[in-house]
Amino acid sequence: MTEPQIAPAASVQEHIAATKYWFDAAAERREERDQLRKKLKAITEATILWRDRTAGDIGLAIALAGILDAEAPEPPATAALARVRKLHRSVTHMGQQWCAECSVRRSTGPRTEEWVAFIPHPCPTLDALDGEQ
Repeated sequence: MTEPQIAPAASVQEHIAATKYWFDAAAERREERDQLRKKLKAITEATILWRDRTAGDIGLAIALAGILDAEAPEPPATAALARVRKLHRSVTHMGQQWCAECSVRRSTGPRTEEWVAFIPHPCPTLDALDGEQ
């Protein structure tokens, strides 16, 4: 916007145009101020997350996205899925493939265990992760 020049004997329309210009400029400044406050808040949150490491890397990434006005990333489920898949790994017992986590074993001594219930591998948990029902 270019600032309007008002002469002392300006018309009413010129005064209205000048007043509108200044109101619009003030509204723009308020919007800029609000955006800067939002960014300052995001920077503060990112600094605290980085310092305390309370939310891990994904928390920091979300806070940084707020600074950059970017869309916040979805938390990475791949690490959690990998941990679940590691728990539900296949083990061979009596020539069959069983789920190491779902199958039930009980201790029968200091270094021995007895299989009580056998859940075939892939188990229902892995089927659910893979989208099967």
